[in-house]
Amino acid sequence: MKQAFGIPVFSAIDQVGLDVAKDIEDHYLKVRPDITRTDASELLSKYVKDGKLGVKSNHGFFDYDDDKKATSTEKGRTLMYLNVAKNSISKIGANGGIDSIILPSVGQTPDGIQVDQKNGKMYWTVMGSPEKADGRICSANTDGTDLKDLIEPGSTHTPKQIQLRGDVLYWCDREGGHIMSCRTDGTDFKTLYDSAPDEERPLGDATKWCVGITLDTKRDLLYWTQKGPSKGGEGRLFRMELGKPDKIQTILHNLPEPIDLELDPSGETLYCKCSHLASWAISSCVGTDRGDPPFGNTLNKIPVSSPFDVNAEPGESSADQVIVDHLHEPIGLVGDWEKGVMYVAELDGGIWEVELREGGGKRKLLNEGGYFTGIALV
Repeated sequence: MKQAFGIPVFSAIDQVGLDVAKDIEDHYLKVRPDITRTDASELLSKYVKDGKLGVKSNHGFFDYDDDKKATSTEKGRTLMYLNVAKNSISKIGANGGIDSIILPSVGQTPDGIQVDQKNGKMYWTVMGSPEKADGRICSANTDGTDLKDLIEPGSTHTPKQIQLRGDVLYWCDREGGHIMSCRTDGTDFKTLYDSAPDEERPLGDATKWCVGITLDTKRDLLYWTQKGPSKGGEGRLFRMELGKPDKIQTILHNLPEPIDLELDPSGETLYCKCSHLASWAISSCVGTDRGDPPFGNTLNKIPVSSPFDVNAEPGESSADQVIVDHLHEPIGLVGDWEKGVMYVAELDGGIWEVELREGGGKRKLLNEGGYFTGIALV
């Protein structure tokens, strides 16, 4: 069940409590006389009789020591994510489990999300329709109340990934070819970068579409991707000093289709999502993406500790950059640096937990057949 559908049945029951699960099973048997098999109730009864109640007793289907128990329950990590199919904001436990909707109607094609846990606020982008250029930036309390537009439709074309630093929001505007920012109350709205200052909007040239964004606040550097056409091999990764859009460094070029970005707290490693990067052609970035199987999409790591230098020669993708492949149109990502994992949302798949250590693997937390975009960790 876990491998095929992404449902960790037994660990989920351990979280709920085997005694609680037994009561539920017994209730089913009482109200549904057509159910004749009692295997589940009998199995649970054996564990409960032995005092194996799950996480709360340190023993259930699995054994838990005190450290693991604290990690899985006391810290209570939650993933908030955008569901494009339902135009909703939902949440799920970072260890998996059952997802639930926080806000059922957040606008057409939501894409990026950030959460200010201290102030109980969440912020997200709504792409809208590229032809109408009716994208907007929205906010609400984390319980779904106080929904409002910070940046009204028409001021930004098709906003994508968004980042929060202090009380400032930064985002990329795809068909607008912009990097923009505003404060969390919607004031001080401005354009930080324009990929095509003399061209009409919306931009038709995908090489000028700005998509992913992140910031290194220690060095005042802003990173972003310009994705290029689908499966085109013309994507690029840039960085610039904040407030100096005339000085830009191209870090990588000839990328299949770079999407969202996440920078680790040290500022030394950048994590990048490539929607179209065939695993057999990683070393040269040559070839076409023909989907799974046998080729797939990737999560990559790029060292960025080198000094900012606009004259440095851009690099290309290499095999040692790839953390995992065979994803399905990966979009959003967020790191849990204490745990050493990255959470990845797929536009055509589910939500994964990816181990960042060498030789680490991945496990699926949610499998709903898509369509997921932005993701945030609380």
